[in-house]
Amino acid sequence: MPTLSLVQGDGTYTLGGGAQPLLLDADGNPRAQIWLERDGDGGLGMPQLRRLAERGPSQHGASDRGFRLAPRTIDLVFGVAATTYSDLWDARQALLAMLTPTDDALALRWDLDNGQSRQIDVYFADGATMEGKDRRGYLQRVAVQFAAPDPTFYDPTPVAVTFGASGASSGMAVPLLIPWKFGASSITQARAIAYAGSWRSQPIITISGPIASPVITNQVDGAKLDFTGTTLTAGQTMTVDTRYGLKTVIDQAGANKISALATGSNLAFALLAHPQAPGGTNTIQVNGTGIGSATEVYMTFYTRYIGF
Repeated sequence: MPTLSLVQGDGTYTLGGGAQPLLLDADGNPRAQIWLERDGDGGLGMPQLRRLAERGPSQHGASDRGFRLAPRTIDLVFGVAATTYSDLWDARQALLAMLTPTDDALALRWDLDNGQSRQIDVYFADGATMEGKDRRGYLQRVAVQFAAPDPTFYDPTPVAVTFGASGASSGMAVPLLIPWKFGASSITQARAIAYAGSWRSQPIITISGPIASPVITNQVDGAKLDFTGTTLTAGQTMTVDTRYGLKTVIDQAGANKISALATGSNLAFALLAHPQAPGGTNTIQVNGTGIGSATEVYMTFYTRYIGF
């Protein structure tokens, strides 16, 4: 049975996969328990999508112009049980505190029977009204609806890959980071990344100086982040966040530097999944001049999935 957890800031709360403690007494014994009665009504597999089409005045049928994924809605129903009314009211308050709406995303994580995990960023959307008709004695049924603007799931386990270049010190294996270290005064270096996801992953890329006119290109689709004309000295950085709903470029002080991107750059830059990238292989090329021993390029990403 998959185990469902709610990830809220730095806290992780197990809410499903058999009865789980919701409140503990001073001796560590459960005062109230919670379990998942219905999992993901509305679907955890393929999200809804709509195809785009257009038709000329004399055209039969239509011309397909691609598709767009719709936001995902996830409906969950929980059972909460206690042995006294006092504990039940405390349990209700504890659950409501977890679900209190904010502008910050929560995450739902399913740990699956095959040893894999799938996580999705969500916002509380509806439910948890704790109506009397849903309460029987010390048992409360709680229906909750979450909205996921980005309908794809991701593996929360960090990806750790190291790249090095001839003449430079080897990179450090840092979770979620893919560093390139360079040993010449200029660089034109390509690396093949084997991407196992079923949906594209939009990375965070940090460029640390010294480097002049850095350009990062995915050779599969030609998407590039082109900073031609920009020079970073030692200690300066440029961080490009291409993730869903963000699309920012900032320097080491947090100042907006999106204007440094040259014409033709694409903030939809992503690691592509098969079949867009045959076999999931993405060849990423880094170009730049005026580099030194401190020059590094880091790419951070999660492996994303269309559903599970």
